[in-house]
Amino acid sequence: PTTELAIIEPPPTPTQAPLGVRVTFAEVHECNGEPAAIFRIVNESEADLESISLQIEDWTEETEILERSTANAPFMGDSEECPPGGDRLGAGRTGYVGGSIAGAEQGNTARATLSLCTGNNLEGECVRRTIEFTIP
Repeated sequence: PTTELAIIEPPPTPTQAPLGVRVTFAEVHECNGEPAAIFRIVNESEADLESISLQIEDWTEETEILERSTANAPFMGDSEECPPGGDRLGAGRTGYVGGSIAGAEQGNTARATLSLCTGNNLEGECVRRTIEFTIP
């Protein structure tokens, strides 16, 4: 007889919190004889970030400054370092990434597109951020 069995509601399906990542333009400084645009990454999520892809375009001239590149453990500890870095970005931490903007026209508007992922080689959960900045 099953009439005396308690009815048990199944637990709710767990959901993964979306990646909370803030990206801002930090500065430009010289790296290996070329100017590099540096971006500040604030990882507000509960997952480590392991890889990125970065592309920088000159929106004024409608040209590509930095071809889309992918890197594992590209994060730098501070904005004064030079890419490619060499760390993952832990949950709740702040780091920096960057790329060459050699040949970019001073005063033009640039647009950086970053994909940041929890796994190597742009695998795992990913988030995409786009930042516009003026080339100094």
